[in-house]
Amino acid sequence: MTEDYSVGNLVGRADSYLNEVALKTISGAVSILHMSERFLPIAEKAKLVSRCIDAIAFIASKETQFCSPMRGDIIGTDGMASHQRPVVHWWAEDLTVLRIDIFQRVLIAMMARGFKQFALGPIIMLYAQKSLRGLEIFGKGRKKIEVEAQEEHEKRVVLETLVSLLPREKNAMSVSFLSMLLRAAIYLETTVACRLDLEKRMALQLGQAVLDDLLIPSYSFTGDTLFDVDTVQRIMMNFLQSEKEDRSPYNADDECFSPPQSDVYRVGKLMENYLAEIATDRNLAVSKFITVAELIPEQSRPTEDGMYRAIDIYLKVRF
Repeated sequence: MTEDYSVGNLVGRADSYLNEVALKTISGAVSILHMSERFLPIAEKAKLVSRCIDAIAFIASKETQFCSPMRGDIIGTDGMASHQRPVVHWWAEDLTVLRIDIFQRVLIAMMARGFKQFALGPIIMLYAQKSLRGLEIFGKGRKKIEVEAQEEHEKRVVLETLVSLLPREKNAMSVSFLSMLLRAAIYLETTVACRLDLEKRMALQLGQAVLDDLLIPSYSFTGDTLFDVDTVQRIMMNFLQSEKEDRSPYNADDECFSPPQSDVYRVGKLMENYLAEIATDRNLAVSKFITVAELIPEQSRPTEDGMYRAIDIYLKVRF
């Protein structure tokens, strides 16, 4: 099988094929890497896995340096300007066939080669859409459906890994996508750290959110409230904290001081609409309703119309 017995034997031919053909393109390297997953740890010992990963990382990083792919709209419409969107590379779909641990190693290798973490957003989004498909995470008051323990564990590992890989930059992912991940995290009962991370990310971009992003079902077998109000309450508290920190460098006595109000105003209107929506839930305690209402900043409410509307709905549903 080796050159010790005869020139041009199988090992030499296989190595030549890898170097001269398969590992010259991302699709070829991914195909070999995907097939090698069935032969772990033998493929690891033969260094086939590491060679494929390094080839993918090298080609991907080189392409981002010298090419300017079309900017895609896969992130969704969230108010970000087009120049802020990460590009969607044509080969991103290829990576979604990989096992999550191998996928993670590929992305880490890409960053080590100089691939910007911000640009990983579309790749992670594609992988999440494919691997988390089938979860019943949308709807009002949706009860969690029993799934096989092994399947749930695998999806939980996938989700926690993807969250750990998310770019740290603000606006790298849309609020709607972060909301989808958070719903899945609650549904799959991931670690608290995973859920809190997603809540903080959503809070930083809450000014871009729409009402549907906050209408997270209460995945409960007991059927308490229709929506997960506690989660949205924490998101809002994180938003207010981040707003406070953003303003701290300024001197409020300075006549030039003019903190940005656009996000606060948008979030205020959003939360008034949210309050009106959850007011229709007969199981929502008055104390919880008041707590959410008190989180809405006064400066975000030029009038009290939205607040009065929510209170009116709450009372009419009950009396």
